[in-house]
Amino acid sequence: NLLYNLSLVYNLRNEFDVAEKGIEKCGKIVEKCYRRDAQRFEEASTAIMIAKAEIYKSRLKVSNVLMHYHATTELLLASYAKKDVKGVKRLISSMMNEGNTLLGIGNYKEATKCIARAIKIYKATFNGPDVEYVRMAVSRAKAVANRPAHRATAMELLGSLRALAVRLGADDECAIIDHLMNEPCPKTRFFDLLKGFSVFGLK
Repeated sequence: NLLYNLSLVYNLRNEFDVAEKGIEKCGKIVEKCYRRDAQRFEEASTAIMIAKAEIYKSRLKVSNVLMHYHATTELLLASYAKKDVKGVKRLISSMMNEGNTLLGIGNYKEATKCIARAIKIYKATFNGPDVEYVRMAVSRAKAVANRPAHRATAMELLGSLRALAVRLGADDECAIIDHLMNEPCPKTRFFDLLKGFSVFGLK
C-alpha cells in the first residue's frame, strides 16, 4: 500500500521516473504474492496494471505539453531577431513555461539551460534587473539547486538575488528565496532506499 500510494503521489507531482520505479517495485512484489495466492492478490494485480497505464498517460501528456512549448518557442524566435517587443515577451513566456515544466518533471539540466536562455534574451531586451528578472532567476536557481554538484553555486546565486529582491521591495520573491535557501540538500529518493526491501519474506 505504501509503495503504491507513493508512486501515485510522485505521478501527481510529474516525477515520472520515480513513480515508475515505485510502481515497478510494487508490481514485482505483488507478482510474487500472486503466484502464491492468485485469488487473494488478483485485485492488487489489476490495480498495479491500471496505475502503470495512468503513469504512462501522465508522462505522455506532459511530453505533449513540452512539445507544444518547444514548437511555440521556435516559432517566436523570429520576434527576437526583429526586436518585436510584444513577440519577445511571448517568446520569453514560452521559454519559461518550457523550463518550468522541465523543472517540474525533474529534468534539471535542461531546465537550467532553457531558463538561462530566456534570461539572456530578457536582459538583452529590457532595461535593468527588475522583479520579473528576479522571478526568472529564482526558477533557474531552483533548477541548479536540485543538481547536488552545483548546489553551492545555486546558494550564491540565491544570496545575490535576495539582495536584489530586497532593493526592489519584492517581498514575495524574498520569501521564496528564503524558503529555497533553507531547504535541505536534495534527498535520496525514497525508492532508492527500498533496495532489498521485502514483504512477506519476498525480495
